[in-house]
Amino acid sequence: MYYFVVNPNARSGMGLNIWKSIQKELKSKLISHKVFFTGPALSASDAVRSICREETDCTIILLGGDGTVNEAIQGLLHPKTVTLGYIPIGSGNDFARDYRLPTDPIQALQNILHPVNRVSMDICRVRTAGQTQLFAGSSGMGFDAAVCMEALDSPIKHTLNRIKLGKFTYIGIALHQIFSFSPKPICVLFDGNEKVRFRKAYFVCAMNHPYEGGGLMLAPGADGQDGCLDVCVVSGLPKALLLILLPTAFFGKHVLFRRYITFRRCRRVSIHSSSPLPVHTDGEAFGMHTSVTAGTTGQQVTIIAGPSFGEPALGQNSKGFRKISKETVN
Repeated sequence: MYYFVVNPNARSGMGLNIWKSIQKELKSKLISHKVFFTGPALSASDAVRSICREETDCTIILLGGDGTVNEAIQGLLHPKTVTLGYIPIGSGNDFARDYRLPTDPIQALQNILHPVNRVSMDICRVRTAGQTQLFAGSSGMGFDAAVCMEALDSPIKHTLNRIKLGKFTYIGIALHQIFSFSPKPICVLFDGNEKVRFRKAYFVCAMNHPYEGGGLMLAPGADGQDGCLDVCVVSGLPKALLLILLPTAFFGKHVLFRRYITFRRCRRVSIHSSSPLPVHTDGEAFGMHTSVTAGTTGQQVTIIAGPSFGEPALGQNSKGFRKISKETVN
């Protein structure tokens, strides 16, 4: 039995039609399945929680975007007993990019029904005062979160989704945010024992996987199985240079801007700002906060990855890490 959790509103309302084509394929192959549709009355986390209460050692297949993945992992009661499959039909599809999943829905289904690679994925968590949220791919504070928050309700996103160019939503909104976002002084604490202050930080992102923001390879060396987060801090650069830096991140070449980018691998990172900044988890808004702490939970879930998972992507040979030696950076 396969359990499907379907977001019918994904890809600007095309999710339901895509599910119908998936269901037709399942019926033609006589594959036993049960489907849950998300909406106002049932979130993906509720659906996954309900499945986990009734079944152990089950396969749950998500049909939606990165936000659907984020919702779903909130409902994992016993992660080690679940295998997650994913049919990506979102805008950014960073989770699919991380796991080299087919973007064609039928091909993605076939990859799940006949898996070549099953891998364990760390489940991560971000905490603020009174709030906790799990994440699969990344959590960020500052500029990147501002882009994600604007993208959630952007009419541009809906238009581009309909012509299968949804990932360009983030590029357009990023250009707008470059001119409206002001860098802030922040303090970052790595693993509770190394503190670094940044005078003019644009953002801090804690990455479980290499990608966020519709294909930006912000952490080329990130590994979702190593129990660590790869933290990227962008600070101190002129806005004109930021316009140049962002496109290079699609290929992981932003690591060459050593003066303005700090990388660090750690199990836990705490970020403190003098004024509230936007925060995201897997591209979903997580409010405005002055302090957040992100880290791995110690739990893992099995993911059905694509057939080419494990082969290095363009730019992934460049780890981009350097030891921080100064108390104040940029």
